[in-house]
Amino acid sequence: MEPTINCAVQPVSNLARLAGQVRMMPIQSTHGGIEAEKAAKIRELREVTTEFEAIFVRQLFSSMRSTIPGDGMFGSGSEGEIYGDMMDNAIGEVISRRGNLKIGDMLFNRLVKQIDPDYGVNPATRVENAEDEG
Repeated sequence: MEPTINCAVQPVSNLARLAGQVRMMPIQSTHGGIEAEKAAKIRELREVTTEFEAIFVRQLFSSMRSTIPGDGMFGSGSEGEIYGDMMDNAIGEVISRRGNLKIGDMLFNRLVKQIDPDYGVNPATRVENAEDEG
């Protein structure tokens, strides 16, 4: 039996090692707190990117509403402005929560790699051939 090496790359078998193929194994942290901290940061990033999308959509609808001539949809004055802002907020929240525009998803997918470079990678599909690298 081969000794187990606690690293990211571990030979699958003698035959696979001779063929130059290795299987990428996820590194298991000896500190569970690090993984929990990563998970918390990823959850926070998801929330922040969703909130950013809501703010973007709110600003978009607010700008579009300002182009409506006359009294607008809710009338003139501060009451109409308040109701318009409430509607813009509600629309922004609904669109961002549903993920229709995917702006939050794009930001999340781009930024999550800074927290965990292997996020979303299936370890079972991470097989590399050492001959291809040379």
